Amino acid sequence: MNIEEYLNIVGNLSLAVMDDPTALLALTVAWLDPLSVIEDLDDLVETDLTDFYHSGDDMGAALRVSRDCFPGIYAEAISQIRDGVEYQQTSEFISSEITNLTGIPIDEYEEPAAYAYGIPMPYYGAEWDESDFIESNPLLTKLALLLGATCEQVYLSEVIDFSKQSYEIAQIVYASLWEHYDNPVHRSILWAIGHATSQTGNSSVDYTYLEGSEWQPLSWTSDEVDYASVIIREAEQIMSESYDGLLHIENSPHIRQTLIDNIEEAKRIVDRLEKEGQKLNDYINEQNKNPFGLRWDDLHAGVVGDTATDPECIQLRMDVA
Repeated sequence: MNIEEYLNIVGNLSLAVMDDPTALLALTVAWLDPLSVIEDLDDLVETDLTDFYHSGDDMGAALRVSRDCFPGIYAEAISQIRDGVEYQQTSEFISSEITNLTGIPIDEYEEPAAYAYGIPMPYYGAEWDESDFIESNPLLTKLALLLGATCEQVYLSEVIDFSKQSYEIAQIVYASLWEHYDNPVHRSILWAIGHATSQTGNSSVDYTYLEGSEWQPLSWTSDEVDYASVIIREAEQIMSESYDGLLHIENSPHIRQTLIDNIEEAKRIVDRLEKEGQKLNDYINEQNKNPFGLRWDDLHAGVVGDTATDPECIQLRMDVA
C-alpha cells in the first residue's frame, strides 16, 4: 500500500464516521469525557477516594471529584491535559476552582487529603478552654466576660467558663436581637453574641475543628456539595458581621452601655425565674423570641466611624478562629 492509498482509506474512514450518528456521538463523548471510555470506568467510579490518597494519586482524586460534581471544571481540566499542562498544575487548578465556586477550603489541605475523607469544612467555634484562643481573641473574650462568663485558672492556663446562669443571660439577650435582624448594627451584635456562646445555628461557626472532626463528613456528591457551600458562605458572612459587632461594642460607649443594660436586665430575669422554679425555654420560642421585652435603642446613633470591616481584618480574625 502506497501513501496515496493509505490517505484515501483514512479519508474514507473519516467520512464514514462523520456520516454515522452513533460513531460521531461516541467520538464526541470520548473527546469531552475520556474517563467514560476507559475499560475500568466502573472500578474508577467505585474506588474509594481514600485509595487515591494512600496511593498519592492527586490527579485521580481531583478528576474523580470534578467529574462527579463540577462538570464545567472537569471539562476545562481535560482541555488543559490535552494542551500538555502538567498534571500537578491541572490538579491545583481543579482545587482552586472548586474553592472559588463553593468556598470549600481544599487549598488548606495537602492534596489529595482534601478529597479523601469527605468534604473538608471550616470551623470557627470559640475554644474557651484554649488559652491561645483567648489571647488571640481579646474582643470576643471581653464580650464573654460582659455576658457573665468567668475567667478561671486551670493548671497553668486560663479558660473562660459559661455557667448555666451566664449562658441563659446570653440566650435572652441574643434572642431579643432577632427582632432587629434587618438592622445591620443589631445583627452584627447578634452574631457576636451567637459566636461567643455557640448559638448561631451554623455548625461551622458554633463548633470547633475538634468537635467537627467527630462527625460523619459530607460526601462528595452534588447535593452535599451544595449543602456544604451554603453552610460555608453563611458562616463567612456571620464571622464578618460578628467582628463588626465586636468593634461596635468596643468603640461605641452608647452601644456598649445599651448592651450592658440589657445584660443586667436579663440577669434579673434569670434570677427571678430560678426563684420561681420556672424554665427559660418555656418562654423563649420561635414565635416569641423576646418575651421579656428587652429594648434596644437606635444603635446607629452610637456607631463610630466606618462600619465596614477591613477585609484583611476579617480574614485575620477567621484564620485565628
